[in-house]
Amino acid sequence: MSYRSSRFRLALLGIVGWFCAIGCALDERTVVARASGAGLGGAPGDSEAVSDRQPTTAMSSASAGASAIPTAPVGPSSAGAAPAGAAPAAAAGGPNALPPAEPETASGEGDLGAVALPPVLVLDAGAVAAGSNEFGIQGQFTVDRGALNAAPIYRYPLGSACISGRLEPVALDASGLPDYVNAWGLELVLPLAESATGERGPWNRGDGRVVGFSFRVTGPAIPEAFRFVVRTANLDETYCVDLVGSPTGGSFDVTFDEMQLSCWSLTGIRPAGDLTLAAWQLEALATTAIPYDFCISELRPMLAEAAE
Repeated sequence: MSYRSSRFRLALLGIVGWFCAIGCALDERTVVARASGAGLGGAPGDSEAVSDRQPTTAMSSASAGASAIPTAPVGPSSAGAAPAGAAPAAAAGGPNALPPAEPETASGEGDLGAVALPPVLVLDAGAVAAGSNEFGIQGQFTVDRGALNAAPIYRYPLGSACISGRLEPVALDASGLPDYVNAWGLELVLPLAESATGERGPWNRGDGRVVGFSFRVTGPAIPEAFRFVVRTANLDETYCVDLVGSPTGGSFDVTFDEMQLSCWSLTGIRPAGDLTLAAWQLEALATTAIPYDFCISELRPMLAEAAE
């Protein structure tokens, strides 16, 4: 064999070896990328790698049964060993314990943004007394109703305002049509800036600090057609939101940004400026009577937290 042929073959073998080295390196990179759960281009990798990381502080409603978001973490003592690579669950009440789950909103979304809840308003004999809170809220609970709707029975246990009765189907007018003008239903009303003479004055939302209201609804007969309402001082316009899940009662956190003008028409217009009242509205139905018996309690304003 000639010297030139030997050099050619050695060069050829060197090129083949170089390509093999590159191929092996790429294969190794691919294996490492798949094992770490990331593709070569940085995109998420195989779903099997991602699904290995199970949450340790929440579980789905299908598997949890009673609660979709437990207030205490699920630790190894109650759910077996923690998944490989997962951080140890914090002990309930310890320095790293998770806070309780956020309460649901009237819309059910559960996300209120940054809000703070001051103490409940002092409610005595159905009234919030002048000077009893720092937000300027003062007024006596009462009922506004259609001219043809019967007055309810009032009860004012300490800290609550309660009404009961029966809302009859909407009466017909002279032309035989439902008379919604005079038989629209009723509202349990709290004036927000009521004068000593009973005039419903403008309330400036506690100098603009109040962003909504939190309250609790309880009782044996809470209607399905149930809304939370505020009215503006300038145009006396009604802004409202349906209280989802109201027949079972419970606590509700409603921000003004969730409410809209004539909410049954989905206008998307939010309340602006001073308000005159907050109310819980029962809407009369055309053909069905509505018995009702419920209380409002634990009423408090919701404040926007100052940015840090």
